[in-house]
Amino acid sequence: MDRQEDAHTRSPLPWGTLNRDQIVVAALGIARDEGLEALSIRRLADRLGVSRMALYRHISDKDDLLDLVADAIADRDLAVPEAYEGSWEERLRTLARAMRSQLLAYKGLTELIVTRGNRGPSVLKLTEAILSILDDAGFDAHWAARYYQSVVDVLVGRVHRELHSALTSPERAERMTAAALAHPAQVWPRLREVGPHLQTVTADEIYETEVELLIGGLRSAPQRRDRCSGSSPAATDPEDGHPVGCPLCESPRPPAAS
Repeated sequence: MDRQEDAHTRSPLPWGTLNRDQIVVAALGIARDEGLEALSIRRLADRLGVSRMALYRHISDKDDLLDLVADAIADRDLAVPEAYEGSWEERLRTLARAMRSQLLAYKGLTELIVTRGNRGPSVLKLTEAILSILDDAGFDAHWAARYYQSVVDVLVGRVHRELHSALTSPERAERMTAAALAHPAQVWPRLREVGPHLQTVTADEIYETEVELLIGGLRSAPQRRDRCSGSSPAATDPEDGHPVGCPLCESPRPPAAS
């Protein structure tokens, strides 16, 4: 079917009524229905019933459009109130669930984040939310930076690997189990026992498990401020406030800026 005959194509908008909100809503619809790869200036113009030149009065190019869409998803679908309430563990779980839901809902969004990133205000707000969680978990600026990268790698990277890799697929587990069963029982006893269960683990369960491993690692990290012993507020690094003299805080530190 010709794109001009698409069921989503709108009647032409009256002159001068097009605005960025309408553009974002239409772009989100295309991204949700067809994936971000289908989103183009021409496709969006068809859906809105306007000329491409009318769109260029509000957006500079496709990259600008993609940034608007990513920022709108962060604003509308990830700004869940629960991510700003409760313990840091519960807030991180809530944020993780919301991120997974939207990364899977918009085909191509994970690839966009991995390859391009985004610096829109809503995405920055999301970054601030994660950093606030890490602050409440007890990490200073240096360690919050390190653990922030790990949090993003788990939350986004897990979905990206799920979509682009068969490393944890049931089919792979089935082939591995079959290979073990071809040998005598005493050769791979644990694999023979666990193998059937490997085939039933869902992608949702893998994601939730990785989030719990992440939370457990953060909770037990020696760099957390509330785990430091034998130091008082006065015994801190003057550069960043990191406790001095605590055996739990002896992880390598970066050299002070000259």
